[in-house]
Amino acid sequence: QRWMGTAQQRLLQNFPDETTWSASKSNCESLGSKLVGIHSGEENDFVRLLISADSWLGGNDLDSEGSWAWEDEEDWGGFLSWNPSEPNNSGGNEDCVVMASNGNWNDLLCTDLRSSVCKK
Repeated sequence: QRWMGTAQQRLLQNFPDETTWSASKSNCESLGSKLVGIHSGEENDFVRLLISADSWLGGNDLDSEGSWAWEDEEDWGGFLSWNPSEPNNSGGNEDCVVMASNGNWNDLLCTDLRSSVCKK
């Protein structure tokens, strides 16, 4: 696997092995990177083309329910791509963001197993 460049001069890498959100975060950090944050439609499209299955993004509301933040510490606001009726915190414990292969996002249990995308 290799790092792929984006128009924003960021490097991304898809990791197809399914792990929890926390394990994916740790994997990215071990590579000097973070789970990817999405800040534009262009970046969302680029990540969508990298993945072939649901993949963890760096978004979460672990600190405060409903207050979403990116692991890369950039602003959450500018671009959103939630599936309709998401985020819904189904079951009261969905705190981590996954991108589906169609490019839309969903909040899931952080202990679910998914692929991931790192950014540096």
